Amino acid sequence: AFETFFEEKRPFFIEGSNLLQFGYGGSNNNWGLNWGNPDLFYSRRIGRSPNGDAADGDFVDYPTNTQILGAAKLTGKIAEGWSIYALNAVTNSMSAKSYTNGITTKREVEPLANSTVFRTLKEFDNSRYGLGFMGTSLVRKFDEPGLENSFSKNSFTAGVDGWLNFDSAKVYVMNGYFMMSNINGTKDFITELQKRPIHSFQRPDSKYQKLDTNATSLNGWAGRITFNKQEGEFYFNAALGAISPGFNSNDLGFSWRTNYINGHILGGYRDYKEDSWSRSKSIYAGYFRSYNFDGDKEADGIFTTGNLWMKNFHRLRFNFGVNFEAYSTRHTRGGPTVKLPASYNGAIGFSTDQRKDITVDGDFYYSGDDLGGNYYSIQLGGSWRASEAVRLTIYPGYEWNYDPGQWIANQDDPTATNTYGTRHIFGFLDQKTLFATIRLDYTFTPTMSLQLFAQPFISIGKYSNIKEFAKERTSDFTVYGTKGTTINYDSNNEEYVINPGNGGNPFAIGNPDFNFKSLRLNIIYRWEFLPGSTLFLVWSHDRTNFDNPGEFQMGKSFSNLMNSEANNIFMVKMTYWFNAAGLL
Repeated sequence: AFETFFEEKRPFFIEGSNLLQFGYGGSNNNWGLNWGNPDLFYSRRIGRSPNGDAADGDFVDYPTNTQILGAAKLTGKIAEGWSIYALNAVTNSMSAKSYTNGITTKREVEPLANSTVFRTLKEFDNSRYGLGFMGTSLVRKFDEPGLENSFSKNSFTAGVDGWLNFDSAKVYVMNGYFMMSNINGTKDFITELQKRPIHSFQRPDSKYQKLDTNATSLNGWAGRITFNKQEGEFYFNAALGAISPGFNSNDLGFSWRTNYINGHILGGYRDYKEDSWSRSKSIYAGYFRSYNFDGDKEADGIFTTGNLWMKNFHRLRFNFGVNFEAYSTRHTRGGPTVKLPASYNGAIGFSTDQRKDITVDGDFYYSGDDLGGNYYSIQLGGSWRASEAVRLTIYPGYEWNYDPGQWIANQDDPTATNTYGTRHIFGFLDQKTLFATIRLDYTFTPTMSLQLFAQPFISIGKYSNIKEFAKERTSDFTVYGTKGTTINYDSNNEEYVINPGNGGNPFAIGNPDFNFKSLRLNIIYRWEFLPGSTLFLVWSHDRTNFDNPGEFQMGKSFSNLMNSEANNIFMVKMTYWFNAAGLL
């Protein structure tokens, strides 16, 4: 339901990306307690996987990514303190082929598109003040008329940001931003966009914003202002921000949520002076609260974190938080508001001296709530520098997640009057996850190296106590099999058959148990055969398996993964540096 943010790895988009920092200028710390700034530009949108539906068929050849026909970028400084970033990219129309009984059906699944990003920033008085602008646009051209209901026709964002240091020493600083978004499309697309989890305009108890099925555009705004005392031993930070229900920058950017008003206040002490037992130490504590535009409190809590860098270069870190009772408008995926229980969380971690040939890092995290939910995470690993040329890093982890209220599905039923004609199905999720990150760096010579990256991942989940949400603005549930309800498992169809009782309509839901396994592997050989000229040989390997859902057998799961079909991609890239002076 909620999108994951992934880091950009492509050099073309990484180079000069520091100029795209928006809303952070002038401050050396930007805290966000229960807040995340929306991004106007998320470069992984360019060249991403197509999103359209292919035609039905016995076999479908679906493209894994969108071809970039061409891209151009200009970055740099126009004058002292004045920087600029401009990018334009054209991505190709992509089609999928479906095959049935010798008949091939070709259908467009991603339209031709043009993406533009512009950013400029002017700094004044040795960066004591700053003022910037940023804007994006995405325009699409459809060859398949039916595809217009799956994508926006065009979208635009624009924003201003800046900062002000109140003193020449830059101890006290205020910064902020304001941005707007506009998305245009067909009625069907805009209606579907309003229903996505980031907006959920269809919520039956929403007051401020309602679903508009006749709309052909969606508009919104976001803004935030922060104040920092950022120098000296005692630190202070406060912020207030809001994101309107209709804001959406996800065509070219990344919006983590909308319909949100958040503020926090934080203070801290930090000592960077070396003493008899430490090199530096810090501790911070803050309070935060968040509301939606209906006035419901969605977050309310306290948070503290600290770091200790010891004399022997070992480090210790911790954080602890408490969240008081609040409400969630997203828990039922478009349904009525749910009351969330009080919860608590904490983490401790350590790192040994990173200068040594062998280093160890560890982190332990725990969270729980008043309804019996518990989550544990442990990661323990390290690195070994076998020589000046070889370094191996292994960082495995294990997670336990016991969630008594994990959403499963929504089922329309006019008899469900307490929840506005929809039954919201939940269950107790018992989930175990095993993962690791493995890196090997081998430098043969200053101009030749080999890098290996491997990431195995296994996550198994089993559901029990299938139940439905009982009444809005509560934490009450009715467990199926009690209070006149029944639930039976149909092993032939792999589904639960449920009778909700009280004259409700019987229905079935698929078995939600899962067993997801994957392996990602990259090997990169790099040879700089001339200064500035480099040859890359890359092997990319991945495989995924879903067998035996709900079965907690790590050995069997790993065996199934290794026996599954794999994808292997081999790539060659070469760059050559021309000596312009020599050519002239």
